[in-house]
Formats: sequence, structure tokens, C-alpha cells
Amino acid sequence: MRWPVRWAHVLLTEGLWSASFVGDFKDGRNQFAAGRTVDEAAFAEKETFGLVKWWNIELKDCTPAWAEKECGIPAAQIVKVARAMAKSAPKTAVWMGRAWR
Repeated sequence: MRWPVRWAHVLLTEGLWSASFVGDFKDGRNQFAAGRTVDEAAFAEKETFGLVKWWNIELKDCTPAWAEKECGIPAAQIVKVARAMAKSAPKTAVWMGRAWR
């Protein structure tokens, strides 16, 4: 499993992304929900490319519980790290699967 999948699902479903960098839903309501696809036209991306497509193809079913089974890291720890990364932004750097503050 690629490492961003472990925490990206949490960042998106909890609305923890940087809207000023990534973009946002045109109606202002977070439509990322586990197991549900999102209309690509509903999201106005800024500095990213294909986020909603990535969600629809790979991320929507990759919940922390799923990731725990895949990588052995407890789901609660995945959620904790994702939230901590979001809270420390923009002072978080991720490299080779590690986050530093």
C-alpha cells in the first residue's frame, strides 16, 4: 500500500485539507464520505490535479480500519497522525512516509 492512503482518507472525510491550496467544493459542503464517489465537477481544484479522481478510484474505500488490516498500524493511530498533520499545517513536511514538524 502506498503510504499517503493511510492518512489521506481521514484528511478528506474530515475536511482537514487546505482549501486555499487544494481547492474546495463549489457548494461549500464536504462531499467526501467513505465508500461514496464524488462528482469531479463539484470540486474546484487549485494547486492539485486529480484529487477527486484519486478519491473515486483509490481512496473512497481506504478507511483507517481497512488500512489497519493492510499495514498493521492501528486505525486510531492513523487517525491521530492525520489529525496532527492537519493541525500543524503548513509546518508539516512528509518525506518517504514520515511526517516531521
